[in-house]
Amino acid sequence: MTASRSTTELGNKLQTRANNAPAAPKPQNEGLKSFLAAPAIKKRFEEVLDKRAPQFMSSMLNLSRLLCWILDGQRLPALIRRVGNPSA
Repeated sequence: MTASRSTTELGNKLQTRANNAPAAPKPQNEGLKSFLAAPAIKKRFEEVLDKRAPQFMSSMLNLSRLLCWILDGQRLPALIRRVGNPSA
């Protein structure tokens, strides 16, 4: 009975810990996405870039996603090694 009881207690503790865990943070590019979606910002990009505004804003988001992917996963050293030695 003791092993069963300790297993149940452990399960309860794990469930409590999971319920109290902080919510996953939003990706950083979500801030950029909402910024670019603001009407005033969109309008300004359209004034300056005309028909190319959507393409430019999309490129900004893609670059932001790529940088987050590289920096979050500590992939930069591997990427540098690949660039320095393309055959690897």
